[in-house]
Amino acid sequence: MPSLYEFAGGEDALHRLEQQGWIRAEWADSDLGRSAKFYTLTGAGRRQLRVETKSWTRYAHAVLAALLFMST
Repeated sequence: MPSLYEFAGGEDALHRLEQQGWIRAEWADSDLGRSAKFYTLTGAGRRQLRVETKSWTRYAHAVLAALLFMST
């Protein structure tokens, strides 16, 4: 059974975010002493995160309003 990361297309998603300039990848030693890839949010990524957060907040409010309306 695939892990949640594999199921969600983790590697492909990270590559897309990196290609869009929203994250930066860097290889470094992990706490376990092995080489690992670490990701950092870029300035453009922070701006996009604000856009996406606003969009999801509007969506969540709309769903909540619909549920509250249906329950009355």
